[in-house]
Amino acid sequence: GADIDMVGIVPKFIEQKHFFGSLKTMLMEHPKVANLIGVSSARVPVLTFDFDEVNIDLSLAVLPTTTRIHPEAVHLMDDNILQHVGQAAAISLNGPRVTHMVRLLVTADAPEPEKPAR
Repeated sequence: GADIDMVGIVPKFIEQKHFFGSLKTMLMEHPKVANLIGVSSARVPVLTFDFDEVNIDLSLAVLPTTTRIHPEAVHLMDDNILQHVGQAAAISLNGPRVTHMVRLLVTADAPEPEKPAR
């Protein structure tokens, strides 16, 4: 089945213990969350759960910053985002980067849609 792969991008003062502790607890208490499983020992630690019957895999990417991360300031396609991050964070960040690159390649090679006959 299909799922949604998400990456939580956080500053370095957010640790894996928070991800699998307080965040997991908050998700467990949410009425639309079911089947929550935390896999902290995986190569890329992940929380997997169903939200309103949609399966979500949530991984964590810790960036080497101590300041709040603003979503509009995160540029996933900039290779600099991978500098000084751990292996699990790099793998988590590369998921959406690869998806984006493949989408660009597929749409760039796609033939123009035919115009309807008049």
